[in-house]
Amino acid sequence: MRNRPIIDPIADALINRRIIEQHPRLQPVLSRPTTTCVYDGRPSVEVLTGPLGQRYGHCADCARATRELTATWPSLPPHTWAFTNRATGRPVTVTCLPGCTTDHDRDTVTPTFPGDITCSTQSNEDAVTLPVDAEGDPIDARVLNAFLEVRPFSDTVAETLPYAVIELVDQHYVDRLDPDALATVINVLAERVAELRRVHAELVRSRAVYAASAGQDMEASS
Repeated sequence: MRNRPIIDPIADALINRRIIEQHPRLQPVLSRPTTTCVYDGRPSVEVLTGPLGQRYGHCADCARATRELTATWPSLPPHTWAFTNRATGRPVTVTCLPGCTTDHDRDTVTPTFPGDITCSTQSNEDAVTLPVDAEGDPIDARVLNAFLEVRPFSDTVAETLPYAVIELVDQHYVDRLDPDALATVINVLAERVAELRRVHAELVRSRAVYAASAGQDMEASS
């Protein structure tokens, strides 16, 4: 039986408190004790150190996902290509975001404004759909589709670094999420999942009670 790693939430909290003083926007993420996963609140199996020195916990699922990503990352070689700057007529070299699924063929064969170049890891193969009732007519719509994007020549500085995009439901997005903002969204969704589990338990209990009372009513009326 493997021993669980020693986690010192008090020492980690002191470290995170200093980080929060310098970076107040990290408070929603770093206020969670390291004994619980920073993303979904489940018990931590490991505690990691971030680039700012912050300490955060990972549950078993998040730890496994991180290991899998780390293992596959070297197998995603960057794709380098060139296009003609429509404004200057000069060639420009671009290195794609690792895992980019964007078809840049049109960008390479026709002059393009640099600001129009976008790399994305969006893949319909990974999309999950649910029947969403749109005006009484349920249709299969993508839900919680997440991917990365970058616009290397954007005039908006935040877009020149990779950011996350979450498609909450078909064509409705939470956009331009940096790592801290994405962690905050994950925490919000995790809280809603916990609420859904509570409602599920309530539904099971209510159906059992309702079925029993309905059966008694039928016996009484017969």
